[in-house]
Amino acid sequence: LGRDVLICGISDSGKTTLLSQLVSGKTVQTYTSMQHNKFSYTLQQGTAALQLVDVPGSDRVRGQVVDMFSSSTRAMVFVVDSNTVSKQIRDVAEYLHFLLTDKNILNNRPSLLILCNKQDSGLAKSSSAVQALLEKEIEKVRLTRSQQLAGSSESRDYLGREGKMFEMRDLGCKVDVMEASALDLETLSPVKQWLVDVA
Repeated sequence: LGRDVLICGISDSGKTTLLSQLVSGKTVQTYTSMQHNKFSYTLQQGTAALQLVDVPGSDRVRGQVVDMFSSSTRAMVFVVDSNTVSKQIRDVAEYLHFLLTDKNILNNRPSLLILCNKQDSGLAKSSSAVQALLEKEIEKVRLTRSQQLAGSSESRDYLGREGKMFEMRDLGCKVDVMEASALDLETLSPVKQWLVDVA
């Protein structure tokens, strides 16, 4: 495994704010990114730094960035807006499915953190609710994809276990689901510890 940690998620999920808080402890004015940002993240003295890669949420460019870094991915932080996840579940699930079925990512099995962001809002879904929504929707995506590929010569590896409803625990990699608010540095302590553990 390489030293890259991909920070992924659809647009407006809070990826750039998370990256900024982790690297500098400050929030920055954000805008929809059309190119990746990469920052060195030193965990502790004497250990090799991780490279945090902010993958743009735009579906026009994110595939190229994932292709660029998938072979050197050590871990992935998939950021979900806990407030809008119900309305955007199809896009969120399709993106996560796309990531997890990438050949390099499937072969290397990097650790995955699903970060349920924007918990500072009263409308935020809990991590267990987000996980349940994602699992249910990925099952639908998985079914649609297998039907689309049924008559073609293109092969895509099956996600999870065949003959069983999709569950995160069947991915074959370390999966964690956490709640946080990227605007609140204190809530990011478990994320920082997770990065130490995967380093």
